[in-house]
Amino acid sequence: FKRMNSAVFDLIKSMTKTEKRHFKVQAKTNPKNQNLVNLFDLIESQDEYDEKAIKGKIKDPQFLKHFPVNKNRLYDFVLKSLRSYYSSYNTQTQLLNQLTEIEILYAKKLYPECSRRIQKAKASAKDHGLNWVLYQLNHWQEKLLKEEGKFLKSSLENLSNLHEENEVVLKSLGDANSVKFHYYKLLLHARNVTTIEKFQLNEVQSAIIRVNSKELDHDGYINFLNLKALYNYFIARHEESLRLYNDVVNFIEEIPDGVKDFNHTYFIA
Repeated sequence: FKRMNSAVFDLIKSMTKTEKRHFKVQAKTNPKNQNLVNLFDLIESQDEYDEKAIKGKIKDPQFLKHFPVNKNRLYDFVLKSLRSYYSSYNTQTQLLNQLTEIEILYAKKLYPECSRRIQKAKASAKDHGLNWVLYQLNHWQEKLLKEEGKFLKSSLENLSNLHEENEVVLKSLGDANSVKFHYYKLLLHARNVTTIEKFQLNEVQSAIIRVNSKELDHDGYINFLNLKALYNYFIARHEESLRLYNDVVNFIEEIPDGVKDFNHTYFIA
């Protein structure tokens, strides 16, 4: 219960100065948010969460009467502010926002603009190797094709092409999931034991062989390279292992926003 009470405290204390400034700018656009800003400042000033001390400094009796509700409002507002802050430079967040916009445009039957947004978002998803977003975009493109074409021959041809594209994307997502599982499994052994059973290495080798690495998204391909590098380390092919870790570094440096999006993996490699 104490942890639940301090959730907003933990969130606020995790924020950078720039994030806090962004919150203040957003909140102060509406004078009605002043009590929330004051609550934010009271919580932010504490080293440890002390709700009793915070309540003792609140002057507005109505705000204090509904304190649990207002604390939740502040939590939601802070999250909304962080979403807005990160949407300006995080590709995944931008694409998720675009998915929402596409859904709105589709619901309002504004099909030409909806189609334009889908194509633009698909190009970005492909550039950044985000197959899971691409699959969602294909879903909306399929709905749009059905609505616009009413199953005309040209529409069915486009749907057929989209179906083939989705088959590749789904296979890629399945391969990426397999690679991630075996990579983390091997990584766990690397950190906790000095040896690994031969049959487990054979499992990893089989997983590597089955994967079509050319169709993996960026996250999947990075895990694939890491898995191969770690596998080669375990079988004492150290030069090959080092080469693959160099490939991880080079690949992350080459892809759009790579070092920013995969900074921890980049550092480890």
